[in-house]
Amino acid sequence: MSQQDLYTFLTVFQGCHEELRSFSYEALTDVHLGDEVDLSHHYFINRHDGAMEVESLHRFAISIGPNFSAVNEIDVTASIRVSLATCSARTSIQARLDKEAGGFSVGSSTIQEKFSGDVDLAEAIKFLRQSVSDLGELSELLAPFARPRP
Repeated sequence: MSQQDLYTFLTVFQGCHEELRSFSYEALTDVHLGDEVDLSHHYFINRHDGAMEVESLHRFAISIGPNFSAVNEIDVTASIRVSLATCSARTSIQARLDKEAGGFSVGSSTIQEKFSGDVDLAEAIKFLRQSVSDLGELSELLAPFARPRP
């Protein structure tokens, strides 16, 4: 990987993270998820099975019990995994629910997932850009979890 390739990868990934941050704030404004909602944004770099993965995580933690004693979480993620031989990219929206909501049962559920595997870095970056852009409809995807406004 050349210095230019690395720079492009980091620049695109940072742009995707910021775009998801913006989409998350817009969704929080558009969709009333409750009176106690925490929204956090993180990057992670992890090693998995001989590959390195960079992940952007945007978590909606929705209190459904006093002082967040019970929580429904919705994670919006974008990631690229790079090994010596190949790359992959993924976007997903996952729910981990302590209480049924939005037609989803208690436990873990996948609301949406897009994946591109066994591609080169340029294709993984292209896929990630497009998949993140497609999440501009995040408000619609979170609408089933809306609660009536007070």
